Amino acid sequence: MRSLSEYEKIYHSMPHDVEVDANDSDLPNVVFVLGESTSRNHMGIYDYDLPTTPKMSKRYANSELQRFTDVISPEPQTIPVVERLFTFYDNESEGKWYFYKNIFDILHAAGYRTVWLSNQEPSGIYGNVPHAYAERCSEYEFTTIEGSHIHQNGPDENILPLLDRHIQMPAEKNFYVLHLMGAHAQYTKRYPQAFSHFDADDENGKNEAQKQARAAYDNAVLYDDRILDQIIERFENEDAILIFVSDHGEDVYDDGEHIGHYPNGSLHQFEIPMLIWTSERFKNAHPDIQAKIDDAVHRSYMTDDMIHSLLDILNIKTPEFDRTRSIFNSDFREDRKRICDGRDYDTVR
Repeated sequence: MRSLSEYEKIYHSMPHDVEVDANDSDLPNVVFVLGESTSRNHMGIYDYDLPTTPKMSKRYANSELQRFTDVISPEPQTIPVVERLFTFYDNESEGKWYFYKNIFDILHAAGYRTVWLSNQEPSGIYGNVPHAYAERCSEYEFTTIEGSHIHQNGPDENILPLLDRHIQMPAEKNFYVLHLMGAHAQYTKRYPQAFSHFDADDENGKNEAQKQARAAYDNAVLYDDRILDQIIERFENEDAILIFVSDHGEDVYDDGEHIGHYPNGSLHQFEIPMLIWTSERFKNAHPDIQAKIDDAVHRSYMTDDMIHSLLDILNIKTPEFDRTRSIFNSDFREDRKRICDGRDYDTVR
């Protein structure tokens, strides 16, 4: 998907005939933050031995957010994951992902203003799929210029002025996606020098190079903890819910040998964070939804079912919606096999 023609093929193949069976949505601010290459195994909030998430850990201790303990990605690369996150295309589906209905067209039909903000590239091999989604939204904006490369993107704080601009134009119902660079390699490019908190002396590894790589990765996680906190701050006085997931995880010599994300790699590439923060106004206005969130934190889940979960929490139903695939539903089928990269995760972990 390197060319403009490939992007146009994707966009024009996406279905437009959205059918909404029931629309009881009343959540005014839904924020979906999509991280990048962030493993929950390197997050302090998930009991990692370094304090890489002080902001989220504090909010968790204050009962402001929930930490989901057994969530995995369906693939170890960004594009296959993003294809699944926002459509009814999942790991059992056949055909092309873009033939399946997407969340943005459904939300538009349900009266939502949809906003896509991204610190990733807007076109090219990594950008065509996200850009196709962005074009389906009411508004979209990228921090980077056309043709930029993923290794040249600036720090994730660059997305904050975009968010500040777009939250000044609220509708009655708003759905925001913020696509971060997160902890994508090259790790040292993901955070300002001021966030060089960890160094090789803090890390385990077979040699100095491994320890330095792990320190850089942990600094990237630490930095995005701050970014996520700053996003939350912008919605603290609103009736708002924020969902944070990473596209996939990362192996940072956690198996002693490998770094990155790649086929047939370690399970660290699939073990991702999922955090849900809700404001006090949200908790008071939507106690039933808050209870669903609280009840779901230990369920085994794979994010190719995300669209079902989002629609469920938004109280929107379509013919394709399946309540047994929503982590927030009491009918959720936790016994679904989680096949990632051709392996049954729950058998091999």
